Amino acid sequence: YRKWELILSDDASNGEIHEFLQEIQKCDSRINLKLNKHHLGIAGTLNAGISESRGAFVGFLDHDDLLHKDALKMISIVIQKKPSIKFVYTDEDKVDLFHNRFDPYFKPDWNPDLLYSQNYINHFSVFSANLLSLIGGFRVGYDGAQDWDLLLRLEKIIKPNEIFHVPLVLYHWRAVKGSTALADS
Repeated sequence: YRKWELILSDDASNGEIHEFLQEIQKCDSRINLKLNKHHLGIAGTLNAGISESRGAFVGFLDHDDLLHKDALKMISIVIQKKPSIKFVYTDEDKVDLFHNRFDPYFKPDWNPDLLYSQNYINHFSVFSANLLSLIGGFRVGYDGAQDWDLLLRLEKIIKPNEIFHVPLVLYHWRAVKGSTALADS
């Protein structure tokens, strides 16, 4: 799938990282770099990235995670076939340093009751940019639980027919020493 944009939103890191990100940006015109001058935390950095996006839909990735090669294509197919869709999420698994995949997480379809008790959605989530704007993006002060907070606020305004679960493992959460993915295993 070729119709994408990648926003790299940097949370005021050092000069070496800036240089590295600028080199990455040169690799493809679809890569947009947002160098934040001040530390904004997770929610603020995500919001800064959203503000740079030109797309009708926005998905979120951590800096070290992987998407299946067909992830964007599958999301695009859902959006094209179901124009009322405002939120799409996929199944996920974990991947180690040797690219071994393990611990698949096959999620249920939309379940508000389950969402109230845990963030069962996590990765890979794609939202209508208009919907993100309507709910005010990520709330500062909820770092670490920013995704769950966003979903709980979304749940209050979205209709079940505007949500689609793609029952395929399209997101690979990197599990390395010190990562939350490995801690949850």
